[in-house]
Amino acid sequence: MINLFNLVPVWQLDGSRAFHALDAPMRWGIVLACGLAFWITRSPLLVVVGGVAIWRAFQREQQRGDVRTLLTFLGLIASLSWMPTLPVLR
Repeated sequence: MINLFNLVPVWQLDGSRAFHALDAPMRWGIVLACGLAFWITRSPLLVVVGGVAIWRAFQREQQRGDVRTLLTFLGLIASLSWMPTLPVLR
């Protein structure tokens, strides 16, 4: 959960650093990925990540987007939201 929280695109968290490398359509792709992951997993932390991502998608600081950063961010959303749903081995 701490790693998923680190994807919130605000202040000095890693999500904010990644958003600096994304253009507007890529940022909206992150918002859609958060929504889809929330719909599947119902993890409330994805609402925070997606909500802040919506706010950041409207900001005009975008430059040319980096596809590698986008794919890494999407992969992290998918894997980190899926991991808490796995059964715990005892």
